[in-house]
Amino acid sequence: MRIARLHSIWGSVEWRLTKQGIEVDGQIPRTRGYPATVSRIWKDYKVEILGAAQEFNVPVELIIATIATESGGNASALRKEPGYKSDRSTPHRISAGLMQTLISTARMWRSDIVRADLLQPAGSIYAGTSYIAFQRKHTSFDPPLVAAAYNAGGVYKQTGASNRWKTRQYPIGTGKHADRFVQWYNDVFALFELEGYAHAAPSQYVDMRGSGRATDRAKVEKDLTGKSRTIEGAKSSTFWAKLQAFFGAIFGVPAAGATVIDIVTDTKQKTQTIGTTFGLDNNLIFAVLGAVAIGTAIMIWYNNRKVVKARVEDSISGKNVDL
Repeated sequence: MRIARLHSIWGSVEWRLTKQGIEVDGQIPRTRGYPATVSRIWKDYKVEILGAAQEFNVPVELIIATIATESGGNASALRKEPGYKSDRSTPHRISAGLMQTLISTARMWRSDIVRADLLQPAGSIYAGTSYIAFQRKHTSFDPPLVAAAYNAGGVYKQTGASNRWKTRQYPIGTGKHADRFVQWYNDVFALFELEGYAHAAPSQYVDMRGSGRATDRAKVEKDLTGKSRTIEGAKSSTFWAKLQAFFGAIFGVPAAGATVIDIVTDTKQKTQTIGTTFGLDNNLIFAVLGAVAIGTAIMIWYNNRKVVKARVEDSISGKNVDL
């Protein structure tokens, strides 16, 4: 695959497609934390994305990344460009829906399409995906070029000092659009790494890694428990967590036991003082304080379980439910 080799265009930064996504200058750009946005998009519009990918033979990752870049997954997104008068007279000045396709561009797919059609997820996804397919002769489905062509109507040279990609995109003179797109695109690879990918639709993830297989839910939960919210961090932190637990068991338990005995003794002395002062039963006060301490410990344990469960849902189900 040509795009799997380091390449550039018009003196741009070098990039290539890897098993982790697009590598740029030796880095795999990602958004921070777990890929919550692309997870949500994949969950909410999976059927439409797979259908469009199969119909137009476009990799699903390009569709998801375009949705994330253009609207963040907002099906009601609407943008009127300078010079807009009406949908009828200036359809080339208004973009609607998940993939923010111009009405005039969407009519390359279906001549009778109107704004209301693009505000329906399926209409927007099919129209936008058909345009990505149309641009294939210029992009070869190379992700940064797909981003530029979708944003600027084609792959054109633009050599601004702030544009490391050297392709025209908006804002003119910057590479911000392709930068965002590549981050979302790599987030999709990260998501598929967690949940696996076993669909028949075209996929650059599958091209690079072979058929995906869903990660065991228990394994994901184990990796996430109390660890970093980055995928690589979750994987690499298991060893250190075990090491800390080992030394904690050896040195921490005796110290903790001594501390508890200290606290209990001190608490008993204080409850005696309180009981004497207010005429209350000392044992009752001590029992209430003990119940509060045990209840607090249970609440902390329960909340930790909820946090772990939320992180698993965030990474697998596609819904950002982190607490």
